[in-house]
Amino acid sequence: MGGAEGEDEGLLIEPPRCYLMHFFDDDIFGVAGSSVVSLARFLDPCRVVALGVDEEAARCNSLEELASLFRQRVLSDVHENPCASLPGAEDFFARGGGEADAPAYVERVVLIGYGFGAVVAHQVAVQLRAEGPSLEVALVLLDSEVSWPPSYAIDRMGGYQWLGGKLEAALLMCRALGHMDFAREAVREVLASRDDGDCDEEDLLMRAFWTLAPGGMTHKYYNSCISYLELALDVVHDMIAASQATSEVFAGDALLILSTSREFRVAQGVNAKYCIDLEVAHCRGTHYSMVQDEHINSVIKPLSDFLLTRGYLGPVAQKSAQARGLMTKAPPIGGLDVVNEGDHVDAPTVYIVHEVKPYITQAWKDRVSELLAPCRVIAVEFDSRAALCETPEDLVVEYEYRILGDVRRRAGRPAAGGNVGAETDAGVSEAGGDV
Repeated sequence: MGGAEGEDEGLLIEPPRCYLMHFFDDDIFGVAGSSVVSLARFLDPCRVVALGVDEEAARCNSLEELASLFRQRVLSDVHENPCASLPGAEDFFARGGGEADAPAYVERVVLIGYGFGAVVAHQVAVQLRAEGPSLEVALVLLDSEVSWPPSYAIDRMGGYQWLGGKLEAALLMCRALGHMDFAREAVREVLASRDDGDCDEEDLLMRAFWTLAPGGMTHKYYNSCISYLELALDVVHDMIAASQATSEVFAGDALLILSTSREFRVAQGVNAKYCIDLEVAHCRGTHYSMVQDEHINSVIKPLSDFLLTRGYLGPVAQKSAQARGLMTKAPPIGGLDVVNEGDHVDAPTVYIVHEVKPYITQAWKDRVSELLAPCRVIAVEFDSRAALCETPEDLVVEYEYRILGDVRRRAGRPAAGGNVGAETDAGVSEAGGDV
């Protein structure tokens, strides 16, 4: 999104409005929402609004109450700032138009949730779907589940017994800066010491600081982050504790973008239960760094494709993209059996060339995937086309054609003699090597 002027005129005509629901995972080191600002810069020309834990939201007593508040804020923003590029928008809302006299245009709303924000965004999306045909609602989840707490996992907050806002804040900072081992051992230490009644929280907080200090963090800045995060985390934890409702099913368009953090991969299975039409994409970076500048392009690419193909950039943009071939995906390459799509967007692809033996069972595929994780694994088949090769050299050429075609297809470039797919930006097309 946000291409050069004159290059994507269709994309500038009917942009959706995006609401970013951020709490702590995406803005650990500042109250100003630095990560949200980073993401918003790449969502041009969309209208972007951030919804976080301000004073009014902090007074909510439950998740249901918070979702209702955010729903009302979204609707107020839609009514007070109608899409000016669409004829009749201001007049329709001025006269209090409802479902019965819905206009020809449709307001397109995209809710983006990150961390606990994904839980709230999902609840808001379900509520907004009931507003009628004048609103189209899409849900984008950044490496997060729509239900809380997550299943047991010692490497992420919520996956074990709550330690309190202050300790959780310190451990969250350690995880975000790559000190997973320290955070893991600290959780085990606190849980064990609390059972014994001998937990020195202040000592652990100081050790967390000294773990972070070599990276340039000052004690003053560390304490300011702890103070901010402690309040936000405790507020959210209290809301969850008071919540009674289970996650409802969202029937609209949904996208889940997974990071390289394996402890958050459970989000795919969980969200599939609560989002009927869930699309899954992968990006670079960990759960905590995926929307930072060095990885943001690998998030924006699948997000842009999702909004375009699902029609949230409007019919004019969609027709423009179709006319230019941007929505035509290259067909899969024949003679390649995808054993595993891989766990890491930067991991290489392993192509296995095998003899004609019946050992390619599902058990074999599962074992190979486990041994070669996080790589993408492809079995090059000796099929009827390969059997027509008269010499080993001919077979090499055939296999090379398949492998290079797969490489080009993943990069969004046309395979030799194949159809033209969508070109990707340089930052994404280089993701992952191949073996």
